[in-house]
Amino acid sequence: LADLFADTFACPSEVVAFLTPAGKDGYLPHHDPVDLFIVQLEGTKRWKLWDLPAQRDGDNASYTDEELGEPVIEVLLEPGDVLYLPYNTPHAAAAEDQVSLHLSIMMRPRMWKDLLRETFEQAASGPEFNQYPHIGALRDAGTEALFRQKIAALAARMDALDSGAELDRLADLGRTMPGSSHGTTFQTIAETDRITPTVLLRRTATGVGTAILWPLTVIWVRPPSFAPNSTTAAVRRSSTVGVMRSVSAIVWNVVPCELPGIVRPRSASRSSSAPLS
Repeated sequence: LADLFADTFACPSEVVAFLTPAGKDGYLPHHDPVDLFIVQLEGTKRWKLWDLPAQRDGDNASYTDEELGEPVIEVLLEPGDVLYLPYNTPHAAAAEDQVSLHLSIMMRPRMWKDLLRETFEQAASGPEFNQYPHIGALRDAGTEALFRQKIAALAARMDALDSGAELDRLADLGRTMPGSSHGTTFQTIAETDRITPTVLLRRTATGVGTAILWPLTVIWVRPPSFAPNSTTAAVRRSSTVGVMRSVSAIVWNVVPCELPGIVRPRSASRSSSAPLS
């Protein structure tokens, strides 16, 4: 799944599974710096969505109920449903009367500033930019003039770029970028091995238990700080045929946009693709 999304949208992608006990909330209301495709696998989960912030910086943020007010969308996901959340969409979710299991397919948007930074770094990689100037107390007027020349040379290289070829290069680069938790997820879980009977633990309101599903087999891990209202599972790939079919429908029918959307592929009597408003 991660490869499918990374190849299609040329951006970092990863897949995480959330296993939530019946009747329990997930995380507090928050928004994420990634586009989210929520694939409900088992049980049901009620989602609340709020309007996008006026300025979307691609960051993380948490909210209180007072800050958000009433949700603009409230929807119950059942097995087979897929919900799309554009990045920075405030949301919260809670399991119903059964244990809920869903996949979150995450794509980290590459902003114009990200693409331009990568293009700049490529343009500035020539040997003419490798000299070491003295810009401190030993700086003279010649250094300032040379700096201006380098800016002009870099601007000329940027202006001469073939935009189509450069976008192809950036797309290829995006398809091989690691996900946001690359190299840290299992390292963090491994830290629980340090817990002994003499280790003092602190319970927090935002801690969660963790379950690793690989492949779709639960191994329960309890971290030092936990609260019994949600569990998180890390899944990098899934071979589940039904999930692949549902997500394939999303990739080709619900292209990331500015509005949340839901896909319900279970029966012909339900809409196959409908934006939520």
